[in-house]
Amino acid sequence: MTRPPTDLLVCPIHEKALSDPDGVALISDDCQLSYKQLDTLTSLLVTQLKHKGVDRGDVVALWLDTSLEYVVLLFALFRLGGIAATINSRLHEEAISDSLARIKCAFLISKNRPLSTHEDELFNHINPDQFSWQDDGGQERMPESIKADQRATIIFSSGSSAQPKAVLHSFKNHYYSALGSNQNIPLVKGDRWLLSLPLYHVAGIAILFRSFIAGASIV
Repeated sequence: MTRPPTDLLVCPIHEKALSDPDGVALISDDCQLSYKQLDTLTSLLVTQLKHKGVDRGDVVALWLDTSLEYVVLLFALFRLGGIAATINSRLHEEAISDSLARIKCAFLISKNRPLSTHEDELFNHINPDQFSWQDDGGQERMPESIKADQRATIIFSSGSSAQPKAVLHSFKNHYYSALGSNQNIPLVKGDRWLLSLPLYHVAGIAILFRSFIAGASIV
């Protein structure tokens, strides 16, 4: 496999889809996806996000419970160049509305829309049920290489001593942190990692990167 320039990183899902297409990527109560299937589904969601108007650099808030769909949406946004703002699903609606206003998101993907407490709240609401999660073979292939310094996520701090801070992370922040962690605590194909941490927490997203880079399975 030809590696991209040093300022680009291959999406780890796509890299494993090429080197180990039948390897198990995700296991849920009612579904199991190989790396090839997950790669195809991610490309499918990129196309649908584009059709919804999401563009490179847009801040897209994700107010969702942890699920297979949430994982796919995250990596679809990375490939598209959007910025995934992961919202604490345990907050009450007023706090969620305040968080959305602070990050000035362009889109909210959620099954609910919080009551607006801000007159300037102008984001577009997308219900994830509007997406097709079945491969129809017609999705547009997007580049699977991602700019290393691309703005990737906005994750709120815990706010234990003050108002939670919205912290911006680049794709390489997540990627190289996972590489370093895997060097210290080896993770290999055949290992399974329980996704026990929420995806609005940086440690939850770290589980995704660590597992996909290693070719392990997420449960």
